[in-house]
Amino acid sequence: MRRSDMRNGAIHVVQGKTKAELHIALHPALHRALKAGPTKEIYLIGDRAGHPIKLGTLSLLIRGAAKQA
Repeated sequence: MRRSDMRNGAIHVVQGKTKAELHIALHPALHRALKAGPTKEIYLIGDRAGHPIKLGTLSLLIRGAAKQA
């Protein structure tokens, strides 16, 4: 997802498979955390160079964070 997809406390995207438009409300704490991230990157979750993280890499990061939690 791109930073531009985040508006008014929600994520606005079009689903790839069905083309359905989605408006997903964000918890205020998550919205603040996402807004606090580096603003030069295009993507909400990216690598240090600002490129999007691939699905497999993101899954590994989430799995590692869950184990630590």
